[in-house]
Amino acid sequence: MIFSDLLRMNLEYYPQKEAIYCEPCALRFTYKDLNRRVNCICNMLLEKGLKNGDRICIISSNCHIHPELLMTAAKGGFSLVEIDHRLSAKEIEYIIKDSEPRVIFVAKGLTDAIFPIVCKLPELDKIELPGEYEEIIASYSDKEPEVVVKDTDIITLMYTSGTTGQPKGVIYTHKNLRAAIVNLAATLEVSADDRTLHTSPFSHIAPIWPFLLHCFHGGSSVIIDNFNPIHILSTIEREKITTWNTIPLLLGRIIDTEGKDEFDCSSLRWVTYGASPIAKPLLEKALSFFGNILNQVYGTTEVYIVTFLHARDHMLKGSEKEVKRLESCGKEVVNTETIVVHKDGQRINSGEIGEVITRGGYVSPGYWKNEEETRQSMKEGWFYTGDLATVDEEGFIYIKGRRKELINTGGENVSPREIEDLLHSHKEIKEAAVVGIPHDQWGEAVTAFVILQDQHALSEEHLLAFCRERLAGYKCPKAAVFLEDFPRTTSGKILKRTLGNQYANKIYNVLRKSGSDQSVKKFAV
Repeated sequence: MIFSDLLRMNLEYYPQKEAIYCEPCALRFTYKDLNRRVNCICNMLLEKGLKNGDRICIISSNCHIHPELLMTAAKGGFSLVEIDHRLSAKEIEYIIKDSEPRVIFVAKGLTDAIFPIVCKLPELDKIELPGEYEEIIASYSDKEPEVVVKDTDIITLMYTSGTTGQPKGVIYTHKNLRAAIVNLAATLEVSADDRTLHTSPFSHIAPIWPFLLHCFHGGSSVIIDNFNPIHILSTIEREKITTWNTIPLLLGRIIDTEGKDEFDCSSLRWVTYGASPIAKPLLEKALSFFGNILNQVYGTTEVYIVTFLHARDHMLKGSEKEVKRLESCGKEVVNTETIVVHKDGQRINSGEIGEVITRGGYVSPGYWKNEEETRQSMKEGWFYTGDLATVDEEGFIYIKGRRKELINTGGENVSPREIEDLLHSHKEIKEAAVVGIPHDQWGEAVTAFVILQDQHALSEEHLLAFCRERLAGYKCPKAAVFLEDFPRTTSGKILKRTLGNQYANKIYNVLRKSGSDQSVKKFAV
C-alpha cells in the first residue's frame, strides 16, 4: 500500500465526509476536497521538474498544509522534510542544507527568517503560505498525477536531535510507515466516525501517526494552533473530539487550569500520551479528570510506537503490582518485537537494567547521509533506542533513563552538547554542563551549570537571554547554577548525575521564583 491509496479509498467510500478541519485557517475539507487539492500541488511540483525521490520541505505552524503535503509526497513519490518553525535560523539552515530540498513551503510570517538561507541556495524554490499556495491550487490541474510510486520510496525525513548535537534525518519509506500504522490499527480502536485532535507540531511523529491512522479508517482530523488549555477543552467540546494524542505537558496544564470542569469532554473515547516521562501524581490527576480512557505510548522517531500501556492497566487502586504498572510504558505493541538487553545483546532478567531495542518492518532504514550513526543505532535489524529500562515478570517495561544524554523536555528532544557549545562561545563562560532535571510539568527541565572566567560576573538573566536569542525556546535552560568547579571522575569527566543530585533543591527554588509551581525530583544516586 502506498499512502496515497488512503485518499483513493476514502474518495470512493467517503467523498463527502469531512477529512480535515483546520481551525487556524477556518477551513473544512471533505476527502474529495483533500484529494483535489493534493493533486493540484502534486501536478505543480511535477511541472517544475521534480521527480521521484526529490525532497520538498515545509516550515510552518500547525495547519492543514502539513497533512496535504504529506499526501502530496505520497502521490508524487517525493520525500517530505518537516522543519520545526521554532528552530533558530542556524538550525533551519543546517537541515535545509543537509536534506537538499528542491522546493520549500514557508509560512508568511517566517519568510524573513529564512530569506538569507534561500539567497545562499539559488536552486531552492520558495512558495509562501498560504497566499501563493492557494493560488497554485486555484490554477493547476486536479487530474490524478501519472506517477509510479514504490513502497520502498522515502516518504518522510524527520529530523531529530543526536548525541553529537547535529540533527539527524530519519528515513521513513511507505513500507516502514505502513507497518507502523497497521500495528497501531490493531492496537487502538478507530472508526470512520472518529474525530481526532492534533495539538502537537507536525514536525514530529506525534500528529502524523494519528492523522494516517484515522485516514486509514476514514476518520476526521481537527488541527489547532492554540494550545491554551481552555481552548483545547472548548475544541474537544465543540468539535465532539473522540480521540486525542497528546503529551504530559499539556495534560498537566489542563489539570492545573481553573474552570476545566465547565467543559463537556464526554465525547472522548481514548486519549494517548507519550513523548516524555510523566509524573505519577500528574497521571493520577489526569485519570481522575478524564476517566479511565488514558493510554500511554512509547516509541521514537526511528520506530514510531513500540509499546503500549492500555487504559485497563491504568489502575489507581488494586494490588501493589497492578498499581505499579502506572510507572511503566506498557508492553510491546502487536506485530513488534521489543525487548530489553544487556550490552552483549542477551535479554535481561526481571529487575535488571538494560537497553530497549526493537525490530520489525516499522524500523527506519537509517539516517539520511549518516552511515556512522546508522551503524551505531541499527545492528542486525535491531534498533537500539538508547533508553535504559527494566522488565517485570509480566513483560511490562519500565523506562529508567537514557544511555545517551538527550534531554526530553515537554515532548522535545534536546541535545546538551548543542547548548554547551553555545555557552562555551560566550566570552565570560569558562566551562558549562547541561543536565536534564526530572520535572513534573516538563518531563525534564533543561538546566545549565556554568563556571565563569576569572574576574567575570555573569547574571543568570543575561545567560538565559543569551540562549533565548540563539536557540529555539524549548532548548533554552529553565535555570542556571554558577559554580567554581564541577564534580569529576579521575579522568576529568564531569559527573552530570552528581550535579543533578547536589543541586536539585537549588533548581527547585529557582523555578519557583520564575513562576513555576511544579516540583523537581532528584536523580537516583
